[in-house]
Amino acid sequence: MIALLSGRPLAWSPQNLPRPLLLRRGRLLASAASSDVLEGPPLLQEARAFFSARGLQLTHAYSAPPGSRTTSRIAVRAGADGRPLIGLFAPGTHDVRPCASDESCHVPHHPAINDALDALQAEVEAGDLAAFDEATATGTLRYLQLSVERTSRRVQVVLVAHSDGVEPALARFAAQLWERHGVDGGWLHSLWVNLNPTAFNNILSYAPGAWRLLHAPPAGAGGLAGSLVERYASTDTQFVLPPFVFRQANLDGFDKIVAELRAAVPPGARVVEWYAGVGVLGLSLAADAAFVRCSDVNPPREAFQASRALLPAHARDRVSYAVGAAKERLDDAVGADVALVDPPRKGLAPELLAALCDDPRRGGPCASVRTLLYVSCGFPALTHDLDALLAAGCWRVRGETATAYVLFTGANHIETVVVFDRVDMSELV
Repeated sequence: MIALLSGRPLAWSPQNLPRPLLLRRGRLLASAASSDVLEGPPLLQEARAFFSARGLQLTHAYSAPPGSRTTSRIAVRAGADGRPLIGLFAPGTHDVRPCASDESCHVPHHPAINDALDALQAEVEAGDLAAFDEATATGTLRYLQLSVERTSRRVQVVLVAHSDGVEPALARFAAQLWERHGVDGGWLHSLWVNLNPTAFNNILSYAPGAWRLLHAPPAGAGGLAGSLVERYASTDTQFVLPPFVFRQANLDGFDKIVAELRAAVPPGARVVEWYAGVGVLGLSLAADAAFVRCSDVNPPREAFQASRALLPAHARDRVSYAVGAAKERLDDAVGADVALVDPPRKGLAPELLAALCDDPRRGGPCASVRTLLYVSCGFPALTHDLDALLAAGCWRVRGETATAYVLFTGANHIETVVVFDRVDMSELV
């Protein structure tokens, strides 16, 4: 299932959804549009119990409807008869369930991605580009990464190749694909290759030179050819997204998280953001903030600068980006009154957690921070970090309420937003 390619384990199979909610030929049925399709995964009930045991409430704000996934990675493998199989891995295996014969494959995906899959299936079957065979480590095409730009409904495609160069068969396939689907208003936004010749299970390679743009129209907004330009409904900020940066897989759902964060930050706030990624959250706050200091250990390359260039002129100089791990960037919080974190699944770095838990009267790097916005994609780590912050005695959960978002259809996963406020100094003993 798609969750296996994205690292999110499934709690149940989309095949068990009521029949009217499934898709036929990659297109959403009208009755699948409701966000009340599922009451929520088992983890949501576990999270409610966790917060309740601490006198807190967890509000379930959103469940992803079918068709809400806007980026996906699809496996390509050679079948027993040599024909290409394009689909999702069966749970716990590397056996591909072809999307062409498994309608549950289409349930999570945006309709434009499903249409692109149909077209790619036909092109791969008709072409001479060999699918990857894990048993013999031969063949070229290993995976597809598909990302839709919601305003245009065009799809950015990455061909993940078991090769250290763009071999002739790959170049021919790409040229034919672009000619048929990328010109004259076709569905293909841009066409990239990711060269991944390793024997490891990593889907993508981030080695130098691994990413190459094969075909794209001239660069538009943001100035990066082959990059999608997205905008969240809760903000006028635009984001430039080449395929090699992390992007949320459900942009409509994450937009609701952005809206909650914006509502929690007062105008004129001085913001520090650790784990900033490509800078989407920090950039979303820039127009109304005094400053936003972003950092992450993985540089966002030119994508952040391209997005910043699309900010209103008065906001561009308010946002900065430093490369470094959170433990190395603690001093970025000096003078800030709002801290924003969206850490990986393992949660906050111990050094950052300790700095946030430190008594502000000691004058540590986080002493001036009055509000902490915590966006969690790993609930087990959140339980540890939340308990540590509350045990420190200098933080409380705003309104005694946190918010859960179910961003992935059929996955036992939640995103959680917790807003912490600093306890008044006079209350500290």
